Amino acid sequence: QKMALETRAIDTIIHRFKSREKNPPNLYFENGMLWADTDSEQDAEIIKQGLESVIINTCRVKVSKIQPTKQQPWSQYSFEVTAPEGI
Repeated sequence: QKMALETRAIDTIIHRFKSREKNPPNLYFENGMLWADTDSEQDAEIIKQGLESVIINTCRVKVSKIQPTKQQPWSQYSFEVTAPEGI
């Protein structure tokens, strides 16, 4: 079962892609981190902005690109919501 934040984040991101007449990449949450099957920096920026729009403004989104491997021959981006120092 998805948490409300996960559902709202994915719905918001998909809406942002559709408003740009683009197909969204495969998006899913695993262990609290959002993953996207894409190698596009532009897609990653749309996803980051969508995720930032649904979290509280004191948190940040850390974006990492995972390069293809033999076991997983495609690129992915991960998006981790982080809290400021001291929280």
